[in-house]
Amino acid sequence: MRYPPEHKRAVREALVGHAARMVRGDGIERTSVARVMAKAKMTVGGFYRHFGAQDELIGEALAAAMRESAAMLCEGAEGLEGAAFERALIERYLSEWHFDHRARGCPIAATLSELSRQTSAARTPLQTAAAELVAFVSARVRPVGDREARAWTLLSSLAGGLALARSFGPKRGREMLGRIRQTHLEVFDAIEPSCRSNE
Repeated sequence: MRYPPEHKRAVREALVGHAARMVRGDGIERTSVARVMAKAKMTVGGFYRHFGAQDELIGEALAAAMRESAAMLCEGAEGLEGAAFERALIERYLSEWHFDHRARGCPIAATLSELSRQTSAARTPLQTAAAELVAFVSARVRPVGDREARAWTLLSSLAGGLALARSFGPKRGREMLGRIRQTHLEVFDAIEPSCRSNE
């Protein structure tokens, strides 16, 4: 039986969606073709009608996860600029909701220890999606120094802080998250006067 192109596109998107939640919730290494297809209630053989290889699926899943989490983190922040935007991003990224909802959050924090071991096919789509977020952030951070570098530094610091907090487990991790968030805001406040003088 031949399906229309719309059906094939919908199936592919569904598989990417399942994998996007799985890579964040369970890790990249545990996101196998068999597990994704089982989640979709499909046979493993059907996978190759939609993807050429597992790395292709992983790459698309990581990119989809990045764009989904970026939309969540930046929703409503389009009108913010400078100090207000930076503070909002810090508070949203290092929130208890983000700590608790790994499978719906940023894939960089969720897969940090695994990313460098992935193939280019798996990493490149995530890098492209992350660059899109950085472009959005760099257009809104304070115009101090290299804005793009500032945006990458902010993203890497937040992702590392969240990943570290999660490594302490639920109870201790929440305590650590609060301390990391507070420190980010204190550092932010400490540099604010000098930044104002440059605005």
